[in-house]
Amino acid sequence: MIESFYNLDAERSVLGAVLLEPVEVLEQIDLNHSDFYEEQHRYIVKAMQSLITANQPVDLVTLTTWLAEHKLIEKVGGVSYLSDLAGSVPTIQNVKFYEGIVKKNAKKRKYQKTLQRLQDRLHEIDDEDEIDNLISSGITVLTNTGNPKDSGFTHIKEVLIDVLNNAEIERGEVVGIPSGFSELDRMLSGFKPGDLVIVGARPSMGKTAFALNLTTRAAQYGALVPFYSLEMINRSLGQRILSSEAQVNSRNIKIGTTALTTENWSRLFNEAGLLSNTDILLNDKSGVTVHTIRKDLTKLRKEHPDREILCFIDYLQLISGDKKHRGNRTQEISEISRALKTTALDLNLTIVALSQLNRAVEQRQDKRPGMSDIRESGSIEQDADVIAFLYRDDYYDKQSENKNIVECIISKQRDGAVGTVQLAFVKEYGRFLNLETRYEKQ
Repeated sequence: MIESFYNLDAERSVLGAVLLEPVEVLEQIDLNHSDFYEEQHRYIVKAMQSLITANQPVDLVTLTTWLAEHKLIEKVGGVSYLSDLAGSVPTIQNVKFYEGIVKKNAKKRKYQKTLQRLQDRLHEIDDEDEIDNLISSGITVLTNTGNPKDSGFTHIKEVLIDVLNNAEIERGEVVGIPSGFSELDRMLSGFKPGDLVIVGARPSMGKTAFALNLTTRAAQYGALVPFYSLEMINRSLGQRILSSEAQVNSRNIKIGTTALTTENWSRLFNEAGLLSNTDILLNDKSGVTVHTIRKDLTKLRKEHPDREILCFIDYLQLISGDKKHRGNRTQEISEISRALKTTALDLNLTIVALSQLNRAVEQRQDKRPGMSDIRESGSIEQDADVIAFLYRDDYYDKQSENKNIVECIISKQRDGAVGTVQLAFVKEYGRFLNLETRYEKQ
């Protein structure tokens, strides 16, 4: 009989710590439902992840409500089990230790499944060459688990083992890093590693604000988020992030003390504390090249081999290309987009690059942008896995019925649907919201 690797006491201690001090604990740990062995614990963690993604508090009431709405309350042992969890941990002091036990056992189970499949296959084959090939491929899969993808060919056997391991993980609709916007996540299934995502818009559509909103949501989810700003200094980025999260007018933050109330200061300090515990890395150096970006991201990947990484670049056309292409900007941008896509694949991370659009949009009656409007597009259309555009009807028509609504138009998705998602936009905070939550506190 094969040993099962799990520690239910450690799993309960992690969940109990979350319920005891959710804000503090969730800043310390990387919560992933696939790491938990007990089925009812996986359901509980999935509920917690969904609440976090929806920017809702995680507590006994919200957790019970979510599980009841999804008809899972009985599967987790009822309200009594959740209450027992909440009261089972007297302190959160050792939560990182318990998390380490949970993750170590999850990794052991993953290896165990692969080894079991290899063993089952060994019983089925007699040919010596087949045995050697199976052992060789098995060693490759085991040694490369969790590491950046190496160059060269990969045998289909290894790929299929990875597919089967991956298929056993229950993820729901979002398989990548969530955007924080429910309809957008339903369409994109999150930001997936290896993808190059292009977000295009004309000036004043809110593309930098949109990128910063995605940045904070991804970081709050637990991802490592480097953000390259090629036209804005770090202080300005920080002001915009803090304005959005604290819901304090960005203009008042710039003016300073005289424009800020006591309540404003309370919100600013509270959100600054929460944001300080996320991994958002800002880079405002000018003249950044695609080679610099690859070098930086390679270093981050080596330092954090198991972390989900979502990189933002604001914006694509400001990246400096190879000098040999000077004078041919289209070719220069084409090489940059190809290099970004290659970097995303090689380092197993996601890159979201903002893009300026041609002025031709302004000359049309319907000013909603399309792929032909990307400035110096070159091979961007071919390299990108997702191409999205932002459009605000009230920017062009002051009498528009769609006041303060931004259309996120998905024009290309390599492995998914295309269509339009509507988001509410609070301009004074630079804050995007799901439409159903657009009227949150002002």
